Amino acid sequence: SIAFVPVFSGTIRGQGRSEGNRAIAAVGGAALLGLLLLTLAGVFFADEVVSVFAPGFSADAGQYELAVMLTRGLFPYLLLVGMAAWAMGALHSYRRFTAPAIGPVLLNISIIIAAVALADRLVPAVMALVVGVLVGGFFQFAVQIKSLLKEGINPVPSWRPTHPAVRQVGVLLGPAVFGAAVYQVNVLVSTILASVLQEGSVSWLWYADRIFEFPLGIIAVAIGTAALPRLSEQAAVGDNRGMAASLAWSLQMAWSLCIPAALAMWLLAPEIVAALFERGQFSPADTAATARALRASSLGLLGVASVRVLVNVFYAMKKPSLPVMAAVVALVANVV
Repeated sequence: SIAFVPVFSGTIRGQGRSEGNRAIAAVGGAALLGLLLLTLAGVFFADEVVSVFAPGFSADAGQYELAVMLTRGLFPYLLLVGMAAWAMGALHSYRRFTAPAIGPVLLNISIIIAAVALADRLVPAVMALVVGVLVGGFFQFAVQIKSLLKEGINPVPSWRPTHPAVRQVGVLLGPAVFGAAVYQVNVLVSTILASVLQEGSVSWLWYADRIFEFPLGIIAVAIGTAALPRLSEQAAVGDNRGMAASLAWSLQMAWSLCIPAALAMWLLAPEIVAALFERGQFSPADTAATARALRASSLGLLGVASVRVLVNVFYAMKKPSLPVMAAVVALVANVV
């Protein structure tokens, strides 16, 4: 979506709505093909994916087989959420935020309903969550169709691989994924390392990350999402003063909310984790380990939130090199 919005907004601003919608459809067609190939590869090579991303699981045959089955079942979600991101980028370019924001809510509702309704009927029970994710992924895209149609955008993408917008998005996509999502890349690296540690390590990191992502998602991601179309329009006309004002407002808003959130996570980590998770097989020892991970993560909340806002300026100007350089440094530091 970060790669889509600057291209879509610039085309709409410079060449009009009709050409903008043609660009959106062309990029959607290329995205659909790429996502379909990646999804099929993930399904067919789930064994290899698990071996690479969770090497420690190979020591337990049952755990490894379950991870492969879940990976294979969940990979089609990539296709669904990828097309939802395409629709979201298109609607954000027209300053329409409601339908894209409802999508993740429907995903959560689908997961909860599936867990409650299907856990006792499926073997293993965790497959209920896979069903919930896939159904929720469908709704993440479907809920945006009506808004796409209102803007004159065909929800069925077209195949125009030579359209200039496809090349522009392609140039931005790799750097955007790495520069804007370096925190998620670091979480993935940490998961790989944790998979070879004591049992439960991956889960402790994952639960801590869920709590960490809560203020990050409702504050930094929301602010960055709202600011990107405006920054892209200002970049398209060379309004650097306006971009500076937009950036300053975004950072002030993010900092005013993330600083108290980080303090709360540090001071109240055990209480937060216990209130949310300590029941059933989640023991006090699990709470203590997750709280330690949460406290460590809380030190980075302000930095991660700031990056989520700052990178938008560079992608709006279609100059992703600095965020990528910073992401490389962050990745190396995290691995060390």
